[in-house]
Amino acid sequence: MSMKPLISVVIPTYNDAHHLKRSVGSVLSQSYSNFEVIVVDNSSLDNTKAVLDAFKDERIKYFLINNKGSIAASRNLGIRNASGSWVAFLDSDDFWYKDKLTAMFCSDFCSENFEAISHNVLTVDVNGDELRKMVCGPFTDTFYYDLLFTGNRCSTSAMVVKSSFLRANKLKFNESADFITVEDYGLWLDMANLGAKFKFINQALSEYLVHENNNSSKVQFHFE
Repeated sequence: MSMKPLISVVIPTYNDAHHLKRSVGSVLSQSYSNFEVIVVDNSSLDNTKAVLDAFKDERIKYFLINNKGSIAASRNLGIRNASGSWVAFLDSDDFWYKDKLTAMFCSDFCSENFEAISHNVLTVDVNGDELRKMVCGPFTDTFYYDLLFTGNRCSTSAMVVKSSFLRANKLKFNESADFITVEDYGLWLDMANLGAKFKFINQALSEYLVHENNNSSKVQFHFE
């Protein structure tokens, strides 16, 4: 009998096979191995499925969707099919460092005391050159209001959330077109408003790729 995965890694993707190979590979090469990988494919027209099949790893689960332009719908499908105690998120063009999950779950703090765990992120360009370090957090006693009035301080591909908290509170990413590019920010606000405790690790454990196709790079749309 297989062991229930502690962590379900949800990766939405669309026509991004080249980046997807790297992102999935960064999960499969983790020094911490108790996870499943849930790839939600928005009906890609490239060789996405072939890239996944080539890994020949039974921890990868593949789901097809037509999300009608809402990456939130893809992430929510991943959450619904997650069997782990924790759900981690990774966009298909981002990349985890090998010891990310070890640092998050095998360090000296008790993960049961938190509903969300995150870390810092390095932003890089298409040449792999570092642009800046994104410092996530910190958590405060007034975290909901801090998020609301000072903006998002969490990166989706750095975030791991407790499955039971999402289920108990019927939480998910907002699939409305009005929330495209900020659906993650909305979820963190919802969690904080319900009293979720966030743990921030002051260490860069992943990379965020900045390129012309990022939704979040469409600055005016994102701001509105």
